[in-house]
Amino acid sequence: MAEYSTIPAQKNTVPSRMPLEISLRPSLPAVVLLLLTFLGAFAASLYKRIWIDELLEYYTDTQPVRAILHTQLHHPFSLEPPTFHLIVHGFQTVLGPTLQAQRLPSMLCFLLAQYCIFCIVRAFAGDRAALIGLLLPTLTYARHYADEGRSYALLIATGTSSLLCWYLATQQTPLRRRVLSLLGLVVSLGLAITSHYYGLLLLGPLYLAELVRTFERRRPDWPVIAALLCGGATILLDVPFSRAALTFKAHYYAQIPTPQVIWTTYEWLLAIVGANLFIAIPVLLLVGVSAFLSAWYVIRARVSDSPVSAWTAPIALTLLPVFAFFLSRFATHAFEPRYTLPALGGLSIVVALAISPMLTRKPAYYAILGLVLLASLGLAVREIKRCHREYAVFRQQIQLPSALVDGRGLPVETIYVRSVESFLLAHFYLPPATADRFTLLYSMNLEYGWLHRDAASHFAQDIGQTIPQFHTLPYEQFRALSGPHSVLVTDGKYVEVDEWLDKQLQADHFQLQTEGPFLLGMAYRATPAPGVLP
Repeated sequence: MAEYSTIPAQKNTVPSRMPLEISLRPSLPAVVLLLLTFLGAFAASLYKRIWIDELLEYYTDTQPVRAILHTQLHHPFSLEPPTFHLIVHGFQTVLGPTLQAQRLPSMLCFLLAQYCIFCIVRAFAGDRAALIGLLLPTLTYARHYADEGRSYALLIATGTSSLLCWYLATQQTPLRRRVLSLLGLVVSLGLAITSHYYGLLLLGPLYLAELVRTFERRRPDWPVIAALLCGGATILLDVPFSRAALTFKAHYYAQIPTPQVIWTTYEWLLAIVGANLFIAIPVLLLVGVSAFLSAWYVIRARVSDSPVSAWTAPIALTLLPVFAFFLSRFATHAFEPRYTLPALGGLSIVVALAISPMLTRKPAYYAILGLVLLASLGLAVREIKRCHREYAVFRQQIQLPSALVDGRGLPVETIYVRSVESFLLAHFYLPPATADRFTLLYSMNLEYGWLHRDAASHFAQDIGQTIPQFHTLPYEQFRALSGPHSVLVTDGKYVEVDEWLDKQLQADHFQLQTEGPFLLGMAYRATPAPGVLP
């Protein structure tokens, strides 16, 4: 039972062996810091260009509710269960089908994650450590998902909220509060699992913590166990939707991982990939020392008969990349570091608690809080400037070359494009009359031949079947068309994509004549070579 603090009694911390009282009461400093986080994320979102995964989400969520469910059941191109799509659809219904409406749920989820961390750390170590813990996620890669219209901020939020609800449910509290905590636990786990297939990972830390707690109490807490099982049972709601998503599995771009991905995932989560040693080494030292101190606190808790279970859940949450490795290696066969983002919630809690003894003296506390706050604000400003700079460059790239337009500024003929992202960008940013002249090419056989995967062609096929106004065409049919055509080849330095259209056109003996840069790539006039049949 999460009943005792494991940190020694101090002036601003919860005394050792006192009940771990979780309070949801906000404090003014916490509200101010949350407001600063929101303003930074909102400002960045105003300039941040929408990209492929957000586009797939956007064109799923802007459909009617029945169409969203039908799409996810039969022709998904945003490969998650439907709950987060329905949440975003609700925001778009109220605020309009805008990009900001799509991103607002993620901003609010990120704030919820921060506040849950604040409440948990405050119960262990007081307000000072709690404010540090609240800010720590903004120093990690999680901040990139605070203003992105996808389900990952919700994953971070449900990871911390499920942990908070578990703590609340294990207290000796009035029946009404305990029932609400148990319901919150079920809802948090259900939202995670039915919004992302890897939300299932959140069960591991909580099941482990409750197992440890059961051994400590020497008897099961059946209401808590029932809530955990009910939350886990929501995976059954995913089964019908997973069947359609599994059609992508055979040649998907995310492959079976090796143990090395565990280390590289932590590097990615801590945002130190590619960072210079002056940044990477202090971050790794801080995390390493925090892990050592946390292990020491657990040992002290065991010696003093304080519950280890109170520490088990956040520490286990930081180990989510390990759980994800085994799940992907032996079950799903696909792994991406972002699937483990909730680990940053546990890591923030562990680091804040590990450094809490340093915060007892005001000078040290104000110095550490000032450094963390300065770093958080600095990263927010840098993100806003980066988004503004990249968006300004992008706006120049969506101007059609003069060779492709008529006197009205409309394309003189169909423009064929293979990149799903470029195709959807054209429909998102260009006038409908212009975007209507784009046709998306695909070929599973050719894509696999060039890239050894076929996810983009799956996306193209499902998009064409779901949204009638989007024109799609197999490359094999395009090759059989007579005469020259305008094609758009995407540049890999702007879009994370491996292009194969130019290679295939050359293999099919098309002559490519440059018509000008356009939409993250180069437009060409593709003409069959004389004497060569398509």
